[in-house]
Amino acid sequence: MAPSARSFVCVLRLMVAVAVAVVAVMASPTSAWQWKIGTGGLVYYAHDCDFFGKDLVQVSSLLPSCGGLCVDAMGCTHFTWNKGTCFLKKDGIRFSDATYYKGAVCGKRR
Repeated sequence: MAPSARSFVCVLRLMVAVAVAVVAVMASPTSAWQWKIGTGGLVYYAHDCDFFGKDLVQVSSLLPSCGGLCVDAMGCTHFTWNKGTCFLKKDGIRFSDATYYKGAVCGKRR
């Protein structure tokens, strides 16, 4: 293959890779999450997300109470609320660990 043809193929592959990456980021629900501050400034939270696993305890609660339950519970570092249940979680978490879960709210202590 001639050098100019190889260059064209390399540029074409790079363009395809960039296009795929842009589509993936734009389609990702995580790119739309806006972390807000709640519970008197003590937690960050976002809608339609989950922090999977690391459950400490499950508590029936209304959504506005979930962050406060985490703040008050020894060992709680983050939480997920879904359909009337607040899942208090342990062992730390990063914002980037959140996964999309329609209708749920996830958060972490500040």
